[in-house]
Amino acid sequence: MNSLLAGTGLSLKERLAGILKELSTSTRGIDGSLLVRPDGLIVSSWTQSLSDGLVAAAMSAALLNIGANVMKQLELGELKRVIVSGATGDIVLVKAGEDMILSVVARKGTSLGMTFLELGKTSEKISRALSERK
Repeated sequence: MNSLLAGTGLSLKERLAGILKELSTSTRGIDGSLLVRPDGLIVSSWTQSLSDGLVAAAMSAALLNIGANVMKQLELGELKRVIVSGATGDIVLVKAGEDMILSVVARKGTSLGMTFLELGKTSEKISRALSERK
């Protein structure tokens, strides 16, 4: 976790928002990020491009659940990520912690390899922040 966020007395909601802001502002090509519960409700967000975050959150949860079911049915192991590519960018979904979904919007031309790397780091930060609340 960003050392500026740890131990500052910030609420969990503020810490999660700070983690998402850090991801979106420090990773070139990432226009926004959402932290979503499996039921599609937004826990935290930092978006610059999503006009309807509620719809994006619900669809993110549905996509990740479908992907996980496909992997299970085909016996291909645990789902790592879901990528939906469009004409102007991509949406990448990964698990964050035990039961959260991290969804990011990446502009066309953004390095997916770098996005995957940053999502891994961010997912770990979110996991730590969530585990500290218990």
